[in-house]
Amino acid sequence: MLTKVVELPGGVTVTFRRAKIRDRLMANKIIGRLGVDTEDIGDFAFKTSFARLVVQAQIDGDGLGFTLPAITDSEEEILAAYEKWLDLDGGLYEHLQQALFDVDGPLNDPDLLPAEIVPEKKDETSE
Repeated sequence: MLTKVVELPGGVTVTFRRAKIRDRLMANKIIGRLGVDTEDIGDFAFKTSFARLVVQAQIDGDGLGFTLPAITDSEEEILAAYEKWLDLDGGLYEHLQQALFDVDGPLNDPDLLPAEIVPEKKDETSE
């Protein structure tokens, strides 16, 4: 699966695309611009989730109440968007995280392979 679409309340559609190396590096840049509290083990994880959303998602609709920042935005703009993201309804977090998990699934996932090389699945009941 190279993309995953999530429909959210308020007419918001989030389309995630599978990460490339460039995306991982850009996410690290956003995390660095947010700063990481080395005394708080969860801080890095929280900011990683947000950074992956920024670089891998396209959001259509304005029902989230804020716009995802661009990697070129100022630290203040990125931090302001991060704070608004933290204030979203907690139920949205699971949907967004699951979509990231799905779209960045294992490389041997048959959904990621070209159709011509996906082996036919054996019907286990016919043996």
